[in-house]
Amino acid sequence: MLVASARAQSVPRKVVLEDIAAKVISPAYTDLDSKCRALTNAIGQLVHAPNQASLDHARQAWADAAAAANRARYFQAGPIVDREYVATFYYWKVRGSKIDSTIHEARAIDQAFLNEQGADVKGLFTLEYLLFGQAHQSPGEPKPVKTPLELLCGNDAKPRRDFLLLVGHDLESKAAQLAADWSVSGEQGTRGKFANGGQQSINLLVNQLAAAIESASENRLHFTLDLPKPLPGQLYRIEGSGSGSSLRDLIATLEGLQEVYLGAGGSGLADAVKPVNPTLDKRMREQFAATISATKVIGAPLEDAVINNRAAIQAACDKMKALEIMFKVDLTSALGVTLTFNSTDGD
Repeated sequence: MLVASARAQSVPRKVVLEDIAAKVISPAYTDLDSKCRALTNAIGQLVHAPNQASLDHARQAWADAAAAANRARYFQAGPIVDREYVATFYYWKVRGSKIDSTIHEARAIDQAFLNEQGADVKGLFTLEYLLFGQAHQSPGEPKPVKTPLELLCGNDAKPRRDFLLLVGHDLESKAAQLAADWSVSGEQGTRGKFANGGQQSINLLVNQLAAAIESASENRLHFTLDLPKPLPGQLYRIEGSGSGSSLRDLIATLEGLQEVYLGAGGSGLADAVKPVNPTLDKRMREQFAATISATKVIGAPLEDAVINNRAAIQAACDKMKALEIMFKVDLTSALGVTLTFNSTDGD
């Protein structure tokens, strides 16, 4: 313990940033690339032979890709912003009727056509709709008359199958590009520039983490408790409700945040906090663990728990809010960071 403590207190901030870039952020995008490639392969099998088994396989591959995207959700800066890929992985308010009409009206389903489309008809969550359908409709959406599998079967379903595969390939291509961006070593690569950014990179990282925690707290968890009644008519407003992934992906987001703080086989942000405020570091570790544990206790997708287990959601909200405040107040003070993102909750 004394050796570990001495090491933690001696880690330069540049090394902390190097380790976070090389051992946390870069592997997160490598994993996303792998999961998106597996998703495209599963979609290819589904398109070739649409049946319940191939659909289930594609759905599981989608769930794995969504979880990987959520583990990397904390850092929406750098290449993902520069290349304008954020919406591809995180814009989830797609509309089934708009996707259906886009497929129906397409002149030719090819990359040029897809490039013309907005975020509401392509990306990760368009795949969610095509694979899972919409379990909960908004008031303006027509009720489905066919299941996702039925819509993919038959000769007249070829445009839909082609579109499904095209969106999958587009997602895979963009994930591969992000993985490549973060894999380049050297001073001029993304990792090198981040590691050499000094306090500027610390500021960016802490702001990104604080914004991610606030968004998870307010927009994905507490939001469910504020939905107006009757609740069944509002569940479509919960991210991931179509696939039942709302809780699983929220946990993945929190675990990704925790990994940046603790590190993964190297230094984490904790190694910058501990030398200046060891008590805060201990509290941060405990609060991360308590928040993730309380969120897991919810035990069911948020669209189900908001009806059947609101107390568990509230308990997780309380833990997450405490973590959010700790980040915004105590951690920023310890590391000399000024919050610059546009907070939505007034803290």
